Amino acid sequence: MTPEDAEIIEWDDHNEAHLAGHGLTYWDVYDVLSDPVVFVPNRRNGSDRWKILGYGRGGRALTIVCAYDSVRRSLRPITGWDTTPDERTRYLKGDRR
Repeated sequence: MTPEDAEIIEWDDHNEAHLAGHGLTYWDVYDVLSDPVVFVPNRRNGSDRWKILGYGRGGRALTIVCAYDSVRRSLRPITGWDTTPDERTRYLKGDRR
C-alpha cells in the first residue's frame, strides 16, 4: 500500500501549527491532494514518510511531507514548503504551470 490508498488525513493543533510556520494551511494540503500528485518515498531507515509534490491554488508548486499509516490508511501532514527548483526538475518534470 502507498499513500495513494489513504482514506483520511489526520490533523491536530501541532501539525496545523507546524505547517502554518511554513506559510501553509490545511487547505493547501487538500488542494495539492485534489490534483494529480507525485509520491516520493523516504527510503532512509524504513521511514513511513513520503514527499507529496503537486500544485495548490494559483499553480503554486508545493512539497508536503506526510507520514503514511497503511493499517489505518491515513496520511498525517508533517511539514511542507514551496517546491524547490531541484524538486520541480526531478519530480514535476520542469512543469511551470
